[in-house]
Amino acid sequence: MPCRKSYEIASWIASGKSIRTPPGVSKTPLDVAIDLGFHSLIELFARNESRQEAENEAPANAVSRKRLDLVDPLVAHRAQVGSVPLAGVFLTWEPAPTRFFLENGADVTTGSPFAVAFGEKIRTALRPFVEYKKAQLELATCLALRCSRCLCRNQEFDTSRSHARSEFMLLVS
Repeated sequence: MPCRKSYEIASWIASGKSIRTPPGVSKTPLDVAIDLGFHSLIELFARNESRQEAENEAPANAVSRKRLDLVDPLVAHRAQVGSVPLAGVFLTWEPAPTRFFLENGADVTTGSPFAVAFGEKIRTALRPFVEYKKAQLELATCLALRCSRCLCRNQEFDTSRSHARSEFMLLVS
């Protein structure tokens, strides 16, 4: 049945009908397809989405639902990786999407996503931080400074573990 519906939607779009929602409707057909996890429908809507804004909101929608398997087909159909806040990707605690976003040009400076991740004690952000810092030497100082500032403001560290904080500060600097 879903294949038949997908074919009917494809025919409907091919006949020239718009998939654009009216101004009062907050969910696009692409959002609904992401909610359903329907890969072929996501690709169909992504391929035929006329508004870049809707296209760029879709990967963030998929990340917020922890449907990281849906991000790749969205990016393959014009969605921009930089439209997804990297801090939101870190908050999934998943290393694979973090690598995907970093390898595909995620914005590492706006909103200090590494500092946010370290402030939230997201350990899965540590390796990507060190690897990114080594690969992007021109940003290394800026990233280390932002993370150090965040950690200096964050007083939630257990004093009995002050050695761990010192080691971490050495690592990020």
